[in-house]
Amino acid sequence: GELEPQEYSLTLSRTDECSANLDSIRVSTLLPIPGESDPGEVRLTSFQPNQLRLSATLKRSSFVVLSEVYYPGWEAYVDGQPVPLLKADYILRALPVPAGEHDIAVRFRSRTLRWGLVISLLSIVALGAILKWGRTRGSPVSAAGQLAT
Repeated sequence: GELEPQEYSLTLSRTDECSANLDSIRVSTLLPIPGESDPGEVRLTSFQPNQLRLSATLKRSSFVVLSEVYYPGWEAYVDGQPVPLLKADYILRALPVPAGEHDIAVRFRSRTLRWGLVISLLSIVALGAILKWGRTRGSPVSAAGQLAT
């Protein structure tokens, strides 16, 4: 049907140039320039365990798709600001990047590892407190140890 002036029609289709499947999309009123197929360039500047750094020079806002497996715990930053990390093509990582020159960082910070460290630290502190409390009370364990010496 006909659209009102404030309404927009959206059609999604795959092309040979970009066949990624995205799990979400944000709609913008800015359209790419017709006939412009080159969105810009993204270069990998550092590849370390649990961390990637990229440099992007984009002519228009784009999704940067990394051929890395999507897994919870990965975080993405564009120019130091957090951006959503999306699942693309069912298994890959993708992130929205605006037009211009940008530094991109993608790093892994496991939430389960962080929770495990917090729980372990609290357990050590609690054990230390129990041992200290037992010594100050003159518990039978410390008294028996004094008799044996």
